[in-house]
Amino acid sequence: MKVARYWARRSCTTDDENGYPVTRTVLRGSDISLADAEHQAKLACDQISQNIRAGFEPDWYEYDRQTKPEPIEREWFNEAGVRIAAITTNRHGIPVLNTASLAFVDVDLPPKKKPGFLAKMFNKKDAPADDPNIAALRSWVRGNNTRSARIYRTAAGLRYHITSPTFDPESADTARLMEHFNADPRYARLCKHQKCFRARLAPKPWRIGCAGISVNAVKDR
Repeated sequence: MKVARYWARRSCTTDDENGYPVTRTVLRGSDISLADAEHQAKLACDQISQNIRAGFEPDWYEYDRQTKPEPIEREWFNEAGVRIAAITTNRHGIPVLNTASLAFVDVDLPPKKKPGFLAKMFNKKDAPADDPNIAALRSWVRGNNTRSARIYRTAAGLRYHITSPTFDPESADTARLMEHFNADPRYARLCKHQKCFRARLAPKPWRIGCAGISVNAVKDR
């Protein structure tokens, strides 16, 4: 899990292959010490500078750019002392559950159509239909008696909580699971990069009419 107690920020500027200066800023974390976090940030800057000079810099999704510097609010460890779960606070002030092997799958659904004039007049609601996504989850669970799952509605779609078996976020099995359930590809990439599964424990502020709280886990020195 890429969850850390100490964080360091470092900026680097180097000329690209065309001689134009390029500046990048990275954040790196460590559970060992602040000095180790600073060392990791330096190594990352050195690698980025090398990539820029060579004309190669991946077009990463925001989460792929760096580990997220989120304060740890609560954490759990196994008998070997390895962190297996943690609740962190993201940049919007929302608590997020991070799990090392308990899988969550986020599935986005098309936005619902607004009811027409007649439906509003007569308060007519569409009859519920079997959701193919839910049917796919049920079929997957019934396909093996070692599988179990829970399903939740979210503002944008569905969230599957795979209670059994456990999964490695970086494994090919997890990639196949995400693809099988048509998971949000950005979420799938996030899990692989962060080496954990993530689930928000509160709604996004703007969905409930709040401005949110800005959280800065790393202060400029």
